[in-house]
Amino acid sequence: NNLRAIGLGATVSPDGRWIACGGPAVHVWDAATGRRVLADERHLKFVGQPAFRPDGKFLATPGGDGDVAVWDTATWQ
Repeated sequence: NNLRAIGLGATVSPDGRWIACGGPAVHVWDAATGRRVLADERHLKFVGQPAFRPDGKFLATPGGDGDVAVWDTATWQ
């Protein structure tokens, strides 16, 4: 659960609370504690650069399969 992961395109939420990374899966960590809050492999192919909405309430993750997942940062659902 530390910040080590092979990834592509790390990004930080606008409030600095979350660090998100694409790669073989989507990973999100709490920036203050380093605790991983999300590790998801729903995309069928490599995950590209994740992007937070400007207000930080949602995270979008583009998959190489053409799918885009949108995550609610309050629940990570």
